[in-house]
Amino acid sequence: TKLDGTSMAGPHITGVVALMWSANPDLIGDIDRTEQILSETVTPFTGTIAGLDIEAALNQVLDENTTQQVIEELPDTPQQPAYPAACLSVTNLSQTPNNIVGYGVVNAFEAVKKAMEAP
Repeated sequence: TKLDGTSMAGPHITGVVALMWSANPDLIGDIDRTEQILSETVTPFTGTIAGLDIEAALNQVLDENTTQQVIEELPDTPQQPAYPAACLSVTNLSQTPNNIVGYGVVNAFEAVKKAMEAP
């Protein structure tokens, strides 16, 4: 099986929340504040991040022609295209949240650090 998307994002975020709540038990159950800290401490994603090549990643899942269509139509396509990676092309990576990484790439260190500072 292939583990990606929300199947992997959910467990990763859950782990970071567990670390945050361990660092500051006053946050336990405070979903709004926890979510705020997570969204304030993400690493913004604008198409590339150290070690991640979105074009190479798409080539692993799609044929090169489809990947090229996606890359050419990023960041904004007014209508849903008819090929498999449609959700990736209807986005603007300079805005958050977006269809590729939501609010950004979770930063566990910064989230826990900010959780420790939270009242």
